[in-house]
Amino acid sequence: MKDGKGGAAVIKFLPPGEPNVGLGFRLCPNGDQRPHFEATIKAIRGICSSISGTQLNESEARQALYQRVIPKLVYALHLTSWDTDQCDSMNRLLRETFLPLMRMNSNMPKAVLYHMAPYSMEASRSQR
Repeated sequence: MKDGKGGAAVIKFLPPGEPNVGLGFRLCPNGDQRPHFEATIKAIRGICSSISGTQLNESEARQALYQRVIPKLVYALHLTSWDTDQCDSMNRLLRETFLPLMRMNSNMPKAVLYHMAPYSMEASRSQR
């Protein structure tokens, strides 16, 4: 098979349980969303580790959250439906990174925290 410029193109045949990467989504033909979740949490973990090692004030932390983390999460949530355990692990990662930077108490009641924090997976779940 040839591509648009006449060069030879190779079609890679994958088993149904192996993800096909297209437009940033790692979707398996058998419907398994675990590879996409693992790639998303790895990317968010990388962003969070680079942010947590810096000296940011509250407004800079909020800016990093709105410009780097939330767009990556919202894009990942378009074609996925993660279970509660996956959402909790993502939420835990975000809370451990951003609550100290925003000078919020991590022992705050969840009802107060989720009302105040637009980055929680509970708020992201309602965006879908």
